[in-house]
Amino acid sequence: MNPHFLYNALNTITADIGKSGPQLKNLVRSLAEYLRYSLETRNDDRIPLGQEFDAIVSYLAVEKARFREKLEVECRIDDAARLALVPGIMIQPLVENALKYGKITSLRPLKLRISVSKLGTGAVEIEVANSGKWVAPNPSEPIGGVGLENLKSRLRLVYPD
Repeated sequence: MNPHFLYNALNTITADIGKSGPQLKNLVRSLAEYLRYSLETRNDDRIPLGQEFDAIVSYLAVEKARFREKLEVECRIDDAARLALVPGIMIQPLVENALKYGKITSLRPLKLRISVSKLGTGAVEIEVANSGKWVAPNPSEPIGGVGLENLKSRLRLVYPD
């Protein structure tokens, strides 16, 4: 988990503390659900994809509270895909990159879509898309993060083909 996410979530809660109501209660609940998922699954080799999807929905609820009308989120998962056992923390780096680079290249509001489906072959397809534009990496500039490379390496270990 990116520590900045937690700091930003707590700052959002602090900013809204005087406006107590269902929105603040939902924000705190979403943060708690995401943190619980992170702690409960940190040592699991594989988890049901639906469990990670639900955690990502909670994560995005916190981000939505932070960015308000500047962020629109659409999430969908097939019932059959919910049961697929996958390595944990597969969707998170994709969502973080979609938010990070989408904020740079998208008109407002940034639109983020997550779609998870089980294909007829038994494979699972995960799509994370944003309304931003593709930015080709510049080889002369350091990339900074390693989230996608770590995800690729982990997936190659579990799914060599």
